[in-house]
Amino acid sequence: MKILSLIFIFAIASTIHAQLLKVDYELERHRSFEDSFSEEFKEKIREQEKKPEKYTLYYADGDSFFKSLPVPIVRHENAPVTIGDNTIVQVEMAIIAPVKVYRKKGDINYYHYFEESGEKYYKISNLKMESVDYKDETQMIDKFLCKLVEITNARGERIKIWYAEDMPISTGPFMYGGFPGLILKLEAPTFVIYATKISDDLKKDDVEKMDSKLPIKK
Repeated sequence: MKILSLIFIFAIASTIHAQLLKVDYELERHRSFEDSFSEEFKEKIREQEKKPEKYTLYYADGDSFFKSLPVPIVRHENAPVTIGDNTIVQVEMAIIAPVKVYRKKGDINYYHYFEESGEKYYKISNLKMESVDYKDETQMIDKFLCKLVEITNARGERIKIWYAEDMPISTGPFMYGGFPGLILKLEAPTFVIYATKISDDLKKDDVEKMDSKLPIKK
């Protein structure tokens, strides 16, 4: 097992040197529901969330691209209600919008892609931190020793970030980055996202580029 581990680590080290990296993540939500939702709709959402959402991070020569895989729409049609001469059917839907986040080599900004009301654009979505606290705790994730940093974001939420210094790539899921290693796990109050597979199974073209014709908003 020690020999296999050494071979695995050497292979990943070669990947880093080549600056080509693909990381698959899974996300589990810890959602609270509004009282206005029907119990049937809440139960459908709970069933859907038993299946982790899947995301992928692509990294090549300093450029990174983080995206979500499609998530089914959760839909519930309530029993018809008659009000006067009208029959009303209330339909409840939960839609998780696709995620695309870009970071360019030499640029500290993260660019989040949006498509709203027919408009397509990028928004600068950098992480705002009120505090950063590096801890002594460690955790093994996919054969990598990860160190812990706890941050407080602009909403006052405490978030645990586990990063691997053996992989000196300062990025991770969503707009989380700027730490001394690749982020392999992130624990927030409403979700946990963690790496499930790390490989060099990609080409430079897999790192989707931003569309220069689209506007960038702050």
